[in-house]
Amino acid sequence: MSFLQDDSLPLLKVRWYSFKEPHKSSQSGIPDIPHRGSIVRFCESDTIALEKAYRADRDAIDAVWWEEEAYVHSIKSSKSSDVASPSKSGGGIAAVDGLADTPPESPMKGLQEQGSASWVDFIGSPTKEMASQKNETLGVLVRGRMFEVDLKRRMMQPCYWPGARHRVLRGTWFVEKQGDYVPVREMIAEKLEQAFLSRAWDPSKGLLKMQRDGRHAARIELTSHQGAVVMYALFYSGYEVYIVWDTSFAWIKKKFSKSGGENRLSLRRGYTEPPTPSALQKEADLAQEKEDEEVATSPTPQSLILAIHGIGQNLSGANIAQDALEMKKALRKVVAKTDKDEDGVQQRIEVLPVQWRKTLNLEIDSLAASLMPPGIPSLRHMLHSTAVEVLFYLTPMHRAAILDSVVNSMNVVYRKFLSRNPEFQGRVSIFAHSLGSVLCWDVLCNQEGGLDMHGSETAGTAWAPNVIDIGKLDFEVDKFIIAGSPLGCFLSLRGVNQSVGTGLGTPSSAALMHCNPNRPGSQDGLPKVNRMYNIFHPYDPVAYRLEPLAYSQEALEGHKQALVELVGGGRRIHIAAQELGDNVSMAASRFGSSIAGAFTFSRKSKEEPSSGDAEEHMSVPEERAKEAGTPGKTSDARQSKPSEGKSLSRVDANSSIARITGGLLPAEGGRPTRAEGRMDFALQEASLEHQYLAALSAHFMYWNSPDVALFVHRAIHNLDVISGEPLVEEEEDDECIT
Repeated sequence: MSFLQDDSLPLLKVRWYSFKEPHKSSQSGIPDIPHRGSIVRFCESDTIALEKAYRADRDAIDAVWWEEEAYVHSIKSSKSSDVASPSKSGGGIAAVDGLADTPPESPMKGLQEQGSASWVDFIGSPTKEMASQKNETLGVLVRGRMFEVDLKRRMMQPCYWPGARHRVLRGTWFVEKQGDYVPVREMIAEKLEQAFLSRAWDPSKGLLKMQRDGRHAARIELTSHQGAVVMYALFYSGYEVYIVWDTSFAWIKKKFSKSGGENRLSLRRGYTEPPTPSALQKEADLAQEKEDEEVATSPTPQSLILAIHGIGQNLSGANIAQDALEMKKALRKVVAKTDKDEDGVQQRIEVLPVQWRKTLNLEIDSLAASLMPPGIPSLRHMLHSTAVEVLFYLTPMHRAAILDSVVNSMNVVYRKFLSRNPEFQGRVSIFAHSLGSVLCWDVLCNQEGGLDMHGSETAGTAWAPNVIDIGKLDFEVDKFIIAGSPLGCFLSLRGVNQSVGTGLGTPSSAALMHCNPNRPGSQDGLPKVNRMYNIFHPYDPVAYRLEPLAYSQEALEGHKQALVELVGGGRRIHIAAQELGDNVSMAASRFGSSIAGAFTFSRKSKEEPSSGDAEEHMSVPEERAKEAGTPGKTSDARQSKPSEGKSLSRVDANSSIARITGGLLPAEGGRPTRAEGRMDFALQEASLEHQYLAALSAHFMYWNSPDVALFVHRAIHNLDVISGEPLVEEEEDDECIT
């Protein structure tokens, strides 16, 4: 590609690779010939992006890269030796010679060890992060735009979480090993390419010499050790090239081999697709490449989801970055199964992890080890990393630090996302799990610019005696989805209670949500979002409902629990059987009531009514008219009776709840077919699932659940989460319970 100097020479096809194993600073460079199983290629789009960026700044990239090659050589050599690097016209690869006896400082010194990059360093404090954000050097985005490559150091690392770094390799020359072609080290490839472009096999160059096999070939030295040539190439022609090196067993081969002690392998210039599927699978992750290519076709996501973790992130097996990837995979599978002609389903959703726990520097963490008595250390550590974190948040001393960490972490991830996706114009949503949902609730309820629906006073908060100044998010939140959330329990502890007039959305409950009376957030005490959903598994011991805090017991009477739809549609067998039984029972009850009413009416119609009984005879049709929604002739006292039970705050509260539930609670009961007015959505448990056994894993199953992914997919794309129908901004007002 870039090496073309002669029209008669073939074009060079480049392929980029990454090493599977994380890089350690103690490693000395890249092997001359990597093992096939140690590397995996990038997809075609990523290779083009890497090669394009490489060509755009080739001089600066090569200067840093060859400094490291010199350092690696100085480590391997016991004394100074000349390493002839091929010079290229305009290419910027100069000869590296005259190395000092003292090895130079490694250009990779700034890079950290495998796994040493922490969330504290990655997120940083708000001030440090803002300053570093301006000077951040962005790499080439690869692997679904979740990783980036620093070409100067040939390193790949995650974009949105701290993780291990992996070496990348630019493959131009390939050696055959047991039928498979693998790329050689770049320093060797450059020397081979220089010899190829100079036509070293041409007799006019004067490089041809008789080899041990009786044929003439140009010999190009590749590597040496203490003055002795270890590896060299033989150019018989432009299409017949071998790489040769001597081994400690050369003296044996000199007697029994025609090659005279040489180990030689065939070389090939440029990348060629493996001819067989089995060979292709050895060098490529085909499933990952397919996903990466799809992302490359639509590089800018239309929606962003920030995944907020709950308790337990200090446990060894907990990783919010892995949870976010699991949700992203589940969403991709859901999109593949949905109707691709439907509006919006092809919009790409990005899911990014937000880590708030590991960025905290709490004194109790270091003190806990000395406070714990001896015995059952694993169990004590598990309890300290899970249940004790709830106590941290209930402690005024730590609450401010936790909320500050949540806001700062979300803003950092959002800024990193914008810097890598400057054309993003979509909406941002939050998916919060467990305790993270409580933290996000408090953050969103204390954002400036909330709706002023009541104009009520903002008294001090009883649950937060110390004033907490919660930072501002850099983005507006569209959907707020919580899963396995104890939020209902936390709110009830603060005094939210529908029966005493402090239900969700009332002026009285708004004061319970504000952390800073001098800077109140939403005046209705609800989060500043467009829509909120609460997902829970029936056997999740941590999850709580929210609807009893928002609606009265009378309003919820007759309304069945809203269900999360299955990916395949329909109901679980036991749920379908139960609903069938309920429907038959209700139908029989209505039939019996209609027969009894008709018999009573027929019996009374045979009697001659007196003038005093006229109103009584008219009561039956009036009652039927009332059930149908048609006003009948009732007394003034009966008309005023329903309104006496309603207070202005109750009506306003329902209007506030409608802001985050998509509408008022419908008047008709039963199992809902649409999600208007509903906050709680239950997953359908398996028919033969044991309650107590399922409870062990129910709290952690939301991330990779296909049903949850379908729910999130519909919510993000403004579809009704139950029916899947597009939501209409202006709909006819249905009769609702207020």
